[in-house]
Amino acid sequence: MLALLFSATQAGWQANPQIVRDTTGKQPGFNYEESRVPPYTLPDPLTSGGTTVRTPAEWRQRRTEILELFATHVYGRSPGRPERLRFEVLEDNARAMNGASTLKRIAVVSLQAGREHRFELALFLPNARQGPAPVFLLLNNRPISNTDPTRREQSDFWPAEQVIARGYGIAAIQVSDLAPDDKERFREGAIRLFENGASARPDTAWAALAAWAWGASRAMDYFVTDSRVDARHVAIVGHSRGGKAALWAGAEDERFALVISNDSGEGGAALTRRHFGETLARITDAFPHWFAGKYRTFSGRADALPVDQHMLLAWMAPRAV
Repeated sequence: MLALLFSATQAGWQANPQIVRDTTGKQPGFNYEESRVPPYTLPDPLTSGGTTVRTPAEWRQRRTEILELFATHVYGRSPGRPERLRFEVLEDNARAMNGASTLKRIAVVSLQAGREHRFELALFLPNARQGPAPVFLLLNNRPISNTDPTRREQSDFWPAEQVIARGYGIAAIQVSDLAPDDKERFREGAIRLFENGASARPDTAWAALAAWAWGASRAMDYFVTDSRVDARHVAIVGHSRGGKAALWAGAEDERFALVISNDSGEGGAALTRRHFGETLARITDAFPHWFAGKYRTFSGRADALPVDQHMLLAWMAPRAV
């Protein structure tokens, strides 16, 4: 697909002009022509109330403000930890991958107001490593077979054997267990745990992306209890819509030491104001269940947003992205 969209030139990678014309004409809400990008001005991450941030302490305060702006206007407010949280060991196989790793399958069980929600965390740890292992945690937005814990199916999307061979741990959770990727059903998982199917929701309420990120934090809650996991060095990883959720997980939860977000696009690492690729108007029309309802009110007026995605990336500092 990328070979169709882009070709190598002496000046670098360049979009295929015919594909650009076809895509722009047939898919309203997308723009792949630089000439159609309007002028824009980005809000300054280091300015707060007319005052320039100059010290680490001032940056800490500014980061708090930025997080609140994103929670209010883009992703919605997550509820944090449930009233009770427990972990059930479903499998503990010390001879996985022909003895190269230990497989742990953990049920992460949350209890809130008498209700229960559970999802599964699959974790492989390298047997050859001495001491706790850093871990890459994937938010899997593809079929669960891509992170098959039996390893009968081995997908390049989740190269577990290669990661284990290099001395790292690798883990995965299935986003659909946290919030079905469906605009009619997205509240059936973790959101129902807290809201119990309430019909009225504020336009700042959390949605699917925030629910997926919430699940990543609950997985981190498990990691800090496992002596074989180096919980100070856990990377959150996501692709496409999973990449959007990975960024928000890394923003909300500073325990993640590294955020790896691949092809996250609009609502992820792409600048909203730039109007290149997918636009705010298109993504909130096609996937309204990903974001807080308030985000959609900026359709056609992205310049009015008090934030843009460069601020989300800046928020991670001094951690790595």
